[in-house]
Amino acid sequence: MLASIAMIAALGMTIRFAPDFWPSGSSVPAGTRLIPRPQIQDFAFLLNYARGQFPDRDSSPYAVETHRRFMGKWLGEPQDWSMCFGWSPTVVAVMAPLFALPTPAAWALFCLASAILFLVAARPFATSSRGATVVLRLAAASPCAIFIIGNGQTSPLTTAALLAGVRLLDGERRSAWRDIALGIGLGLLTFKPPVAILAGAALLASGRWRPMLPAGAVVAAVVAATTLWFGPQWIGDYVRLLGSYDTDSCDPIFRAGFVPWIMSNLRSVLLMAGAPDGVASSVSSACFLGCCGALALAPLVLRRPIAPRVALGSAAMAYCLFAPHLSPSEDIAILIPAWVALAGQPGARVTARVVSGCLLVLFAGGATAWLLPMDFLRALAPLAGFCGKLLVAAAFAEVSSR
Repeated sequence: MLASIAMIAALGMTIRFAPDFWPSGSSVPAGTRLIPRPQIQDFAFLLNYARGQFPDRDSSPYAVETHRRFMGKWLGEPQDWSMCFGWSPTVVAVMAPLFALPTPAAWALFCLASAILFLVAARPFATSSRGATVVLRLAAASPCAIFIIGNGQTSPLTTAALLAGVRLLDGERRSAWRDIALGIGLGLLTFKPPVAILAGAALLASGRWRPMLPAGAVVAAVVAATTLWFGPQWIGDYVRLLGSYDTDSCDPIFRAGFVPWIMSNLRSVLLMAGAPDGVASSVSSACFLGCCGALALAPLVLRRPIAPRVALGSAAMAYCLFAPHLSPSEDIAILIPAWVALAGQPGARVTARVVSGCLLVLFAGGATAWLLPMDFLRALAPLAGFCGKLLVAAAFAEVSSR
């Protein structure tokens, strides 16, 4: 925890945050010198776009023109590029408690709260063996952790939610309140749709379908409220936005914000092999959805549910390998199948494979590609991260099959 606080403090003193954007407009007057692109971190964009655009009922938040107009207002001058707001409307419920704060304070509070929740949720898994403790310490000191905190990423929060869900499922008697809690958590996770898909697949693989009812209620409430506010046009805009989430088919203003070559997933490997990004993204999406669908249907084929930890580890492994838009921060999810494998106490060989794989992912994966100054090393880092995930997947499969 002290290491996380120190990292937040150190990065907070070096990051030059973009200006605050409120519903009434930006704090930067027109004509002000533009802020360099590297300072437009993910969290600053997410917070300012959500609190600045969602109160505006005159335009859909998922329209390209809305992004273009926002960037001009936010930075004080017209822009020819924009980050892409690909989160679902559920993100407003997640981020609303931070809307009243200036961006630096909101970032620091969000990072600190996410780190605390992650460490609390991870503790039962991380202390299951000496190897599991080593893996957690490596994660806390890795380039992946720097990337997460520096950009204010949501991956510690979503990973904490997944681990907390397993604690509600694992070895506990079923009850209505647990199903309701799981369902509400799943509904809130829809702010990041791929994470909600993997969580839903893990639940169904565990034989728990009742949480889908409150989750569906949360999603229905969000969709209804958003439709009443903006009108139905936002749905079509959002579907089109997600359907063109690659550098080939996206609107040109979003290309600067899409960096698939630093993702340590199948999409990045296919790009290295020369595939067009549209094809690489589609193949990766098909593999991810196919794995999650097969996992969800596994109880019907096996005639029994899968153990919750194995179900979540399998879904997380599919996510780390195949999710098409896998930010380097999402590599932290590799800890889930790694901990499941290490908890099986399989011996030194599997432990060495898991630790080696995590080292490659967390120290030589997508986040390292983002930090390295040399182009040839930057090109090799995502492939190294993908190979590390394959090592963890092999160890996880060996332990889970016993």
